[in-house]
Amino acid sequence: MVPKGDLNEAIDAALDTTANWLHFTTGHASSNARFLTKGSGANCIGYASLFTALLRQELESNEAKDRYKVEHLIGQLHLGDWNVHQAFNSPFWKDHDIVRITDLTEGVSVNVDPTLFDATGIRRVRGPSK
Repeated sequence: MVPKGDLNEAIDAALDTTANWLHFTTGHASSNARFLTKGSGANCIGYASLFTALLRQELESNEAKDRYKVEHLIGQLHLGDWNVHQAFNSPFWKDHDIVRITDLTEGVSVNVDPTLFDATGIRRVRGPSK
């Protein structure tokens, strides 16, 4: 169990579990966290869905759910100013899912990309501020 109120540890634990359970696929895969189990294939929707569910569960078990807002967001990937989605014609690559966690007490947000974390180990990303 993550210590009560330690958001960074809760985020890292949810990222690690998500990466351990899922493997990336461009094929058919569930995006519902309830149906994703160890060994499941998933795309960015499934990764963000499972991560969101795990983090919310952890925050709730530590009585911290009212302090944090966990949002599954749809956006796009950029490397600097370059929109990566421009390189693909497939509808599969039209957008990308990340998760924003906002500390409602402090007004500070953290963005994570569970799919990118699984592929590269990057634990935090920049995302929309609102």
